[in-house]
Amino acid sequence: YIVWTLSNTLYFVKSIDGGVSFSNKITVSSGYAPDMAVSKSGGYVYVIGKNPSSSNSLIFKKSTNGGISFGYGTTVTDPNAYYIQADQPKVECSESARFVYIVFAVHYNPGAIGSYHRDKAVFARSQDYGATFEMPKMIAPEEYNSRYPDIATRADNEIYVSWQQDSGQGTGYWYLHNYFIKSTNNGTSFSSWVRMDDGDY
Repeated sequence: YIVWTLSNTLYFVKSIDGGVSFSNKITVSSGYAPDMAVSKSGGYVYVIGKNPSSSNSLIFKKSTNGGISFGYGTTVTDPNAYYIQADQPKVECSESARFVYIVFAVHYNPGAIGSYHRDKAVFARSQDYGATFEMPKMIAPEEYNSRYPDIATRADNEIYVSWQQDSGQGTGYWYLHNYFIKSTNNGTSFSSWVRMDDGDY
């Protein structure tokens, strides 16, 4: 399964013979900077991309027939966001495909979250096969900027998220570190964050 963008349009192809040949490309939606998740069965394909018509929303599309066609679509946004950062949004799903998870980075409006640091990694979840998404929530400490989130899943309930975060603390330098959290209940709650590196860079 491959998804890509050309001239603000998302395209999809798949191979059923180990990459020897590929299907004809199909148009998924308008959008750019795409990512894709495929259910364990291969029947559900979820595609997320940035919206070329709006700086603070993402375009979400899904296929329920293994990528033969893409029908239902919606947008995912944070109403407090001034714009979504250039970072590529990431999407994953549970084994059953019922839960769909998206992580992305937003720049909040001044004062929207009561913090000088306004770049935040956020997490959005759907519990109904992508029909609706809950309000995005911050996954990183509020007092620092956080960017470049990524996500992985395991089994039908585990989620693993990482991101990059600064810790300048008014020193005049922005020290970057990599952080990690996990959930074992489909994103209802997350563990305390863990820093994965031991140096400043």
